[in-house]
Amino acid sequence: MRCQCLFAVWVLAAGLSGPLIAPAAVPFEQSGCDRIWLTSNEVLEAVVLRRTRGELWLAVEQSWLTRRYPELAGRWDDAAKVEADQRAREVVGRIEEWSRRRSDWPELLAFLRAERKRLEETPPAGGTFFLRKIPGRTVRRVRLQPAARRRVCLAAWVAGVTGVTDQTVAQLREILGDRQIDPEAIGFDEFLALLPPKVDSPAEWRVRQALVEWQFGPKLMYQGTSAFWIEVDEQGQPAGGLAAGRGLESLAAELLGGAGRAKSPLETATAEARKRKLAGFLGKELQTGAGGVPRQVSVKFYVVFGERDARPVISISRPIKPGDAAAVKQLEQDPQIAKALSLVRSLGLDIDAGRLQMALGASAGVQQALRDADAAFVRQQQLYARSLDAPLWWP
Repeated sequence: MRCQCLFAVWVLAAGLSGPLIAPAAVPFEQSGCDRIWLTSNEVLEAVVLRRTRGELWLAVEQSWLTRRYPELAGRWDDAAKVEADQRAREVVGRIEEWSRRRSDWPELLAFLRAERKRLEETPPAGGTFFLRKIPGRTVRRVRLQPAARRRVCLAAWVAGVTGVTDQTVAQLREILGDRQIDPEAIGFDEFLALLPPKVDSPAEWRVRQALVEWQFGPKLMYQGTSAFWIEVDEQGQPAGGLAAGRGLESLAAELLGGAGRAKSPLETATAEARKRKLAGFLGKELQTGAGGVPRQVSVKFYVVFGERDARPVISISRPIKPGDAAAVKQLEQDPQIAKALSLVRSLGLDIDAGRLQMALGASAGVQQALRDADAAFVRQQQLYARSLDAPLWWP
C-alpha cells in the first residue's frame, strides 16, 4: 500500500510539473516547420534560411530545442554567447573604420556612435531563436515545407504566439484568426527581425554598410526599362534635367528606336556610383509583355563590390493591374502627361481615345505597382537603419 501511495504522489507531482518528456513532433504534413535529420540522430523542427551543398543555416525555436534536446540546446546556447561577444568586438572595430571613412556624414556618425555605445554597454541577451550554421556533412536529410504552411508559422512567431513549433498549422491559423492577423500580410523580413545577430562576412558587411548609408547619406536612383535608365531624384523626377541633361525630344527618339548606348544601364550606374563613392544605388524597371503591354515593375537595390561589379541584394517585383477610374482621372490632369501627349502629337502620331484610356489605365496601374514595390523596399531597408544587429540574408 505504501508503494502505491508513493507511486500516486510521484504521478501527481509529474502531472503538476509538466510532461516528463517533450511532446511528440507534429506530423510533417500538419506542421509549418522544415524538418532536418542530423547524422547525430537529432531530428530538428526549424526554419531553413539558406541551404548550400556545404552548409545549412537554421533558425530553431529555443524553447522547443530546450525541451526536445536539452544537451544540444545547452551547447548551442554556450556557442551563441561566445559568438555574440566576438561579433560585438568585431563590429566595434568595423564602426571605427566606417566612421573615419564617412567623417563628413553627420547623421550616419550619430547612428554609429549610438550603435557602438549599445554594443559596448549591453550584454548579449537570449531570444526566441537559435541561429546556427550546420555543416552539410552532418545533415542526413532535409524536408522543406510548402510556402503556404511555412508562412503561417512565420506569422505566428511575428505575432508573439508561444510554442509555435509544437502546434499544427490549423491550430496556428485559428489563433491568428482570433487575433485578426492575415499570414499573407506578414513579410519574411518581419520574421528575420526576430533572429539574433550573426558575424558578417566581408561581403555581407559591405551589403550592411550600403543599406545603412542609403538611409543617412546621398542617394543615387534610376528608372527605366531593361534597355535604358535615367537618373531620378527621390520624387521620381529626372535629376539634373530630363535624362541627365538630355532634352525630352532626344529621350523620345531613343524610345522610338534611336541608337543604343555603348554601356549597359547597369554598367553606367555602377560607374556613376563609384565616381560618387557610394556603396549602393536603386534601380526601378518597367517590364513589358507581348505588344509592349506593361506587365510588372521591379525595384532592385544594388551594392557595388568592385570596379564593375554591382549585384542586387534586395529585389522586389509587383504585377501591374489597370488603375481604377479615380486614378485614371487624376493621371489625365497631370501636367507631365499633357506634355507627353503634346510631344506624341508633334511627332505626327494620332491618339485614339479608346487606346488613350487603356494607356492611362495601364499608367495608373504602373504607379500603384511602383508604390507597392517602393513600400516593400523601404520596409526591408529600414531594418538596417534601426540596428546593426538586423540579420542579413541576401542572394
